[in-house]
Amino acid sequence: MNNQEIIMLNVHNLHEKLAEYFSKKYNILITRQHIISALFINLADECNLEWEGDILDFELSFEQASHLLNDFDFLCFQNYVTSDPEIFPDGLLKKYKVRFKDKGVIWVIHKSDKDPKPSNPHAHNSENNIKLDLSNGKYYIKTQFIGSISKKDLMRIREKAEIVYKGELPKLNI
Repeated sequence: MNNQEIIMLNVHNLHEKLAEYFSKKYNILITRQHIISALFINLADECNLEWEGDILDFELSFEQASHLLNDFDFLCFQNYVTSDPEIFPDGLLKKYKVRFKDKGVIWVIHKSDKDPKPSNPHAHNSENNIKLDLSNGKYYIKTQFIGSISKKDLMRIREKAEIVYKGELPKLNI
């Protein structure tokens, strides 16, 4: 296991431990995803974060994270209001990000991602903190190259992305 994988495992375990701690504290089910969302809500403005997956890059101790979340209202994840996206001007919500699913994996493309690497745009899988270069199928954790998907898989992902992403995908480079 390389250093990056160890860091990701530690972050994953921290989020699981926090979910268990706050579930017991408040006597409600709090998931790892709730922890990631709550940390994002608390840190987004201060740390200039654009999406929840950025939280996976934070190496916080249990004490730091639990202090940040100590007064967080986790009921907001169970009691929420939905609205019709049509209440906003056409395209407003899609300017932020688009989501699509490929064989059970959810990918997110941010239309105004500050980070143009590995491609502009690129896809994020926040569950595993993976960035996918949509031009060549190479995938990364942070900036570390991990591997490549097959051309067939890349083409399928690009086809699905083109359905929801109204911008231009990077030129195919494989």
